[in-house]
Amino acid sequence: MSTDREESELLAFLSSPASYKENPARIEIIETHAARVFLAGPKALKVKKRVTLPFLDFSTLANRRQALQRELDLNQAHAPQIYRSLIRIARSRSGALTFGDGTPIDYALEMNRFDQSNLLTEIACRGPLPLELRKDLASMAADYHRSSPVRTETPGSAIMRSTIQGLAAALTEVVPQGADVGY
Repeated sequence: MSTDREESELLAFLSSPASYKENPARIEIIETHAARVFLAGPKALKVKKRVTLPFLDFSTLANRRQALQRELDLNQAHAPQIYRSLIRIARSRSGALTFGDGTPIDYALEMNRFDQSNLLTEIACRGPLPLELRKDLASMAADYHRSSPVRTETPGSAIMRSTIQGLAAALTEVVPQGADVGY
């Protein structure tokens, strides 16, 4: 089956309330440059788009699965009330899409849905972040950095240089050098 047709079938499956055991009244979809989140009743399912960008490659099933697993591994410890599991979206023997058994065609990160007004971007739009929240975020970031393994095989300056060069190249593709960006 062609990738485009399979992706269309996947989107139709995830967009249909009948696909979910909770049988929600409707499905809301949030799109980013690299993912889609399907808000279905009390849960949210996140799938990676089948895209290749200068800074990521989600063109293969293995890459999408790996990225979602990594996201689960990184976030579940900090928000276990939200991040649940990685689930398989498969083609059953009858050819229909299903959650679980069958030939995998994609994976989804299963999360508990939360009030969108609790998104950090939404809180920030209402004004300065509360001091206690800023302290909690700083503490969480510091704890994360303290517990991360130290990489000694490559100097930090080389990693930073590579990151900056990659970002500069990606930005140059979007906005060519010398272009008037209106600033």
